[in-house]
Amino acid sequence: MMQEWTQEHIRFLQDAAAYGTYHARLEALLLPYFPRRGHLCDAGCGLGDLTLALAPYFQEITACDIAPAPLETLRKRAPSHVHVVPGDIFTHPPRQPYDGMVFCLFGHGQQAIQLAREQCRGPVAAVVRGESHHFLSQIPREKMGLSLLQLLQEQGIPFLQRPVALEHGQPFASLADAQNYARLYQLPWETVERQLQPIEHPQFSWYLPRMRRLWLVVWNSQ
Repeated sequence: MMQEWTQEHIRFLQDAAAYGTYHARLEALLLPYFPRRGHLCDAGCGLGDLTLALAPYFQEITACDIAPAPLETLRKRAPSHVHVVPGDIFTHPPRQPYDGMVFCLFGHGQQAIQLAREQCRGPVAAVVRGESHHFLSQIPREKMGLSLLQLLQEQGIPFLQRPVALEHGQPFASLADAQNYARLYQLPWETVERQLQPIEHPQFSWYLPRMRRLWLVVWNSQ
């Protein structure tokens, strides 16, 4: 299911990024697999928090997303060597192949494999969901991690795989803010309220913890 990008969705995602260390920890996990140079592509970058975390380590980064709203936010924060590209990445091939590509919770396994084959000449890292259900609503969700691993095996592509668990919870300024979050994401308020934790922070008073179960999958595009 595609991420929604209303201003309220964006605000909650920005609050989570500002409070936690999720993207900094993703950066630390990804960097060992890439040369500290060249041109990296962050495919399906969203608000670009991972792009910005990786930006100091590359000469160029292309951040691409099909949704225009998050890219407007990223443009306001991006340094000059980060190129923000709106639209379908399949229709925006680079002039020269990327030196590396990152797919973080992006699309489907075959899309990542095909894009890497067509647009990249170096390492590829995919961060994919390892959860079978949403952590609160328990709605089933696709486990791209399993499909990607199976596809790589079927196509004879060597890869590394690593299970990852990262805290990526949601802070709230007030209980009313938490209620708005539950309503926005169609979550039962009783379930959200039961898991809320009080915190001491200049901006936030409550925190909804969430441990994200992910897979880090790395292969070489060539």
